[in-house]
Amino acid sequence: MKNAARYLTLFSYFALTIMLFVWNIWISPSKYFPISLVLLVLVVPLILLMRGLLHANIRTHILTSYISLFYLALGINDYVAVPSERLYASLEIIFGFLLYVGCSAFAFLAVRDRKAQQQSE
Repeated sequence: MKNAARYLTLFSYFALTIMLFVWNIWISPSKYFPISLVLLVLVVPLILLMRGLLHANIRTHILTSYISLFYLALGINDYVAVPSERLYASLEIIFGFLLYVGCSAFAFLAVRDRKAQQQSE
């Protein structure tokens, strides 16, 4: 079960990162802000978490679950505010929610396994 949560986390993490990158560079670049600033605010926080997620660090998964709520809220905001980009906002909502669920489940199961292992020793 822990592996399923880990795979869900990694899938949704890479899907969200790639989708945000492509959306903000090629599909619909911002008319009001430089692309570099948009990428700095939206994509760099995810990229900074990559090492911890790939190494199955529990603290990184907990931090990522909190950060994914920002992307979930941002997706809901884009869905309501920009009707022409509802498809991409829907993907952002789905991937943000899956990232939250995957990270939370992995952290919960990893802590439970660690406690069970400490009790058996």
